[in-house]
Amino acid sequence: MEDDVVRYLEEKKPLIDSLIRKYLPRIFDEHYLEWAFGKTRYSYDKESLNKALSEPINDFLERGGKRWRPALFLLIAETLGADMDKIRDFSILPELAHEGSIIIDDIEDCG
Repeated sequence: MEDDVVRYLEEKKPLIDSLIRKYLPRIFDEHYLEWAFGKTRYSYDKESLNKALSEPINDFLERGGKRWRPALFLLIAETLGADMDKIRDFSILPELAHEGSIIIDDIEDCG
């Protein structure tokens, strides 16, 4: 049973990581910034945004982890017969919410 769980997590991790990259790329470019924040009457300072947001977030996300939260989401959805094409992208929400709460907690602990 434990081997099945480990195998499932290993099988789903590349998909989950690719979904995270779909919505949170390593480098913020003009296209991503417009998608994420909308059109503006000014230009984004990509260098500053990458340094202040993308680098720390991605450093934290790339520290490892089995991505069991999204994998569990996918397993439950499959078990319930969900249309995987419609819900697959939502599977990363528990992971990003959890990782975000850890980042916020770390910031609060510093202050």
